[in-house]
Amino acid sequence: MTFTIHKYRLPIVTNAPVQVMMPDGNVDILTVRIQHGQPTIWARVVDDPGVGKVTHRFRWVPTGGDATYVGEYVGTLQIQDETFGELVWHLFHERFGE
Repeated sequence: MTFTIHKYRLPIVTNAPVQVMMPDGNVDILTVRIQHGQPTIWARVVDDPGVGKVTHRFRWVPTGGDATYVGEYVGTLQIQDETFGELVWHLFHERFGE
């Protein structure tokens, strides 16, 4: 089995998961960073055209926000906002199918 690294853009949305179609099976989320002004994750995924895609859910939680159930921690972004100053967001990968 071979793997490749893919990137996925993730808009910051509050109070709702961000849904991303990714290959089914082995998906390793490597990091989250800002690229060209957009939150982006990079993931190592199965490189097999025969593998179907499934919905993966990600959730952004601001510092001080409700993190009762949010899934597996991916990373933290610090974003400079013209109106609010520096904002800190934490990204979690929810278990899909729940």
